[in-house]
Amino acid sequence: MSGGAFNYRYSAVIDFADELARLMATMDSDTSFTPEVHRELRKILLLADYTAKAMRHTEWFFSGDTGDEQFLERMKKATLAYERRKKLYDDDYDTLQPLSEEERDNDEYDAS
Repeated sequence: MSGGAFNYRYSAVIDFADELARLMATMDSDTSFTPEVHRELRKILLLADYTAKAMRHTEWFFSGDTGDEQFLERMKKATLAYERRKKLYDDDYDTLQPLSEEERDNDEYDAS
């Protein structure tokens, strides 16, 4: 796919999610942060992973790499995967990990 309609800005969100995950891993041993702060950061990580997927699909659509139906189908799958993952971690954000590159590329990724 050629992409590029938005200069691959979705990759900046992927970089953000990766860096957030790295910083959070170092924070895990830091007792100056409350469990509530850790949970909120993990929620942000989940949203960043979803946002990167949505941005990538939007970029591909505006680049002419996908049509209306394919764009809508990919967004539907990405949204359902996000909702499944969110539900899985609703009560236990402490175990939430960032998506791997393979999981980011798979709109049907299901964490369950």
